[in-house]
Amino acid sequence: MDKQVGKSLRGFRKKMKLSQSAAAKRMNISQSAYSRMERGETNGWATYLERICHVFHVTPEEICQSINK
Repeated sequence: MDKQVGKSLRGFRKKMKLSQSAAAKRMNISQSAYSRMERGETNGWATYLERICHVFHVTPEEICQSINK
């Protein structure tokens, strides 16, 4: 599941033409923490779900849909 969410995060970030560092800064987390989420190495995305939705202009449903693909 974490890998699928990470893949979605990467897609959302690329669509907005943000670097990992810029995305992390907008989420108010470290770049390394963001990178681990994007690589699917952590389930930290669940903790930051609200921030992810705000930064990438997506709904929790859109993130959940990515898990089911």
